[in-house]
Amino acid sequence: MSVIMKYKPAYCEDCKKVVKAEKPIKQVNHILHLLIAIILGAFTAGVGAIFWIFIWILLSLGGGGDIYLFGEKYNGFNCSECGGKNLRKPIETKAEPVKVEESKKIELNEYDKKELKGLIDLRKMNVITVDEFEERKNTILEKYN
Repeated sequence: MSVIMKYKPAYCEDCKKVVKAEKPIKQVNHILHLLIAIILGAFTAGVGAIFWIFIWILLSLGGGGDIYLFGEKYNGFNCSECGGKNLRKPIETKAEPVKVEESKKIELNEYDKKELKGLIDLRKMNVITVDEFEERKNTILEKYN
C-alpha cells in the first residue's frame, strides 16, 4: 500500500490558531493485487485467486474516508505544527465588514503585536466571529488607553 497525505484547514485547540491538518491515507496498489490473483489462480486452480480477491476487496474498502465526530472533531487528522489531535472545523460564517473608525497611533509591544496578528488571521479564516474578534481585540488594547 502506498501512503499519501490529505490536508485540510482546521482549528487546533492546542496551538490556538488555524493550521493545516494532515492525515495519512493508504492506497491499495490494484495492479499488484490483480497480478497476485492471476498467479495464485494459475497455481491453485482458481481457489487462491478467489481467496486473494476477497482480501483485495477488504483492503480496498478499509479507510481513506473522513469521519466527523459531532460535526467538529476530525478523526485521524493531526496538526501539522504541533502534531496534536485536538482539532475542530473552522467556523464557516459570512465575513461581516469591519467598521473602521478614526484611529490614533499606538505603539504595541511585540507580544501584543503577535496576539493581534493571530486574531486577524483567525478572523480572516472565519474561525472566530466578528464579536469574538472585537472582544479579544478590545481586551488587548484596553491597557493602552
